[in-house]
Formats: sequence, C-alpha cells, structure tokens
Amino acid sequence: MIRQLGKEDNEIVMSLLKKEPDLNLFLLGDIYNYGYDNDFQKVWGEFTQGELTAVLLKYHSNFIFYSASDFFAPGFASLMKIWKARTLGGKASEIDVFRKYFGVKPVSPKNLCKLDKEHFKKPRINDKIVKKANPENINELLDPIMALYDKIEEFKINPERDNIKKTVIDRSGRIFYIEESSEIIAMAQTTAENPSSAMIISVCTDPSRRSKGYATKCLSRLCGELLSEGKTLCLIYDNIEAGKIYERLGFEVIEQWSFLEIEPAFD
Repeated sequence: MIRQLGKEDNEIVMSLLKKEPDLNLFLLGDIYNYGYDNDFQKVWGEFTQGELTAVLLKYHSNFIFYSASDFFAPGFASLMKIWKARTLGGKASEIDVFRKYFGVKPVSPKNLCKLDKEHFKKPRINDKIVKKANPENINELLDPIMALYDKIEEFKINPERDNIKKTVIDRSGRIFYIEESSEIIAMAQTTAENPSSAMIISVCTDPSRRSKGYATKCLSRLCGELLSEGKTLCLIYDNIEAGKIYERLGFEVIEQWSFLEIEPAFD
C-alpha cells in the first residue's frame, strides 16, 4: 500500500531513512526543513505488512526516492505522472527501475561521496577572496549566479531563482562565491542542510577562468565552515577532473546515484 505521509508518521520515516543517512541526505534535509505537506513538498510511503519500506518525496517538480527492499514501482510512477515530475533521483539500482515507465534513456550513474571532519584535508591556500551569500545580499547576487549557471555546460538543468533565494533566506543551504568585476566567477553551494549533514551542489567555475583553483577555494571554505559545525558532507559527481579535487579534500565514494530527466514524458 502506498499513501501520503504526514508529521504523525515522522518517527517511522526517520527510522527508515536513518538506516542509510548519507544516501538519504536529500530526504532527511528536505523533511527537516519543510515537513510533509505544503505547496511545494509532499511525501509518500509504501507499507509492506504494516512496515514502511519505501519513501518518495516531491520538492517542487523534483522527486527523490528510497527503498529498503522491493517496491511497487508502477504505483510510485503513477504519482510522479500525476504531479508532473521533472527529475527523479536516488540510488542508481532503484532509479533504473523507473525508466520504462517514462520512456527515458539509460543514464550513467554518478558517484555519491562523503566527507567528515576526521578525513578533511584542508588545503594550504589563500581563500580570503571567497565571500558568503546572506539574506541581505542574495537579491543582488541572483543575476550573477544565474549568469554563471548559464555558462556551465555540465549543468543540464539549472535551479530556479526563487529556490536559490529561498535556501539562503531560510538557511536550508548556503553559497560561497568569488566575484570579479561584478561577475561571479566561481561558487559552491549546499542544499538540504539539517543538524547533522548537508549536500554540496553546484561547484563550478566560469570556463574562461578555470585552472586557477577558484572552485577549490570556494569548496574549501564551505567544507571548513560546515565541518566546524559538526556536519557530515555529501556531494554527487561524474566529472573525473572534479573528482580529483574532491578526493584531495578527503571525500570518499560510498554509493552510485542516478538522476532521471523525465519531463519530456509530459510534452
């Protein structure tokens, strides 16, 4: 049976998701920050013999899935079609099951990595040029941030302006960046922050300014601040060169992750 979950289900949801907390960072962070039922976020669960065994979360038009055992894929696919899902993310082996329901091509799995304070290898670099976005300046930063996103070919789907602003204002995420001549030339962000962990996203540098260590500076500042707060960090990548940066900082691959771009199924 699949049904919508509410705050009264939080104990059993947390019990399931915390079996693999690093893998479920998106789910844990979004539920911690936004709960179970509002305009942009909803959560469903599958019950097998009365026990919660799978969770599907809708954040705007993006979905995250996790299952601890076999699951009823047609039921979850039907929900995503009803709510016009744009993307679906989760453990590669589970997400691949959903491809046939949306007629999308296979995707190459990405590396899900983890970093904790014990393994952080802070580089000896001057990162004083790195700045941090805050609720007071995020409005003036939105245009430069979106301009940088547009230059990054690897980013096939860019976040919406309002979502970027929201994460900074409600502190569910943070942005560190380097600015030059009123342009943002490099940045690193987090999302789905919660008391124990955070997901790092959007580590990038303007293509015309690469190979100068700018992304490393932003990421180093970001990691240092979060780790000092006692958080564990995760990120997802498939770029070999980027992977070398993460490895030097101490990140270790723990799982294979996939994102399905399923929006064309509704055209």
